[in-house]
Amino acid sequence: MNDNNKKEKPKVRIIGVGNLHRSDDGVGPFVSECVAELAKKKNLTNIVCQSIGDDLMNLLSTWTSDEVVVMVDAVITSPDFSEKSAEYSLSKVVEIRKPGTFYFIDLKKEIPSSSRFRFSTHTLSPLQITKMAIDLDLAPKELYLYAVEGDQFSFSKENHLHPDVEASARKVAAEIIDKFCVGNI
Repeated sequence: MNDNNKKEKPKVRIIGVGNLHRSDDGVGPFVSECVAELAKKKNLTNIVCQSIGDDLMNLLSTWTSDEVVVMVDAVITSPDFSEKSAEYSLSKVVEIRKPGTFYFIDLKKEIPSSSRFRFSTHTLSPLQITKMAIDLDLAPKELYLYAVEGDQFSFSKENHLHPDVEASARKVAAEIIDKFCVGNI
């Protein structure tokens, strides 16, 4: 097979959402950094990694319509998070609300209720921004969210993630590379 017959991977934009100085809220930027390191090691050129802090209005001007966008953010699930919603998870949900549990959501198929997820420091959540982008026809062609269950959201001079959150963040980064950059979408 020559290079002209290869199907080129679409551009993938990884957006880490969160504040590095608020403990587990920094999981989004941490994952974005991990993905960038893995992509560099694997010589992947179809990926752009960035962190946007916690001002999600920037999202609308960050992505383009022809991209695949994967957002990563810390989340606190509500106690009424149901097993029905667990179908979104790529990881096996054993214990709801356990730090490090992560959920994979295809936001173009369904936006879960905001009452199920709380995003710690944001005026608008990724779910609200996504709905607005879809309503205004500003959403990218594919839009996904990895929501990682956090534990601590207090201010700190250093970025310290809960050990289970950090371990899951590394799993999420590897999964993003495999699913969106190396494997099939």
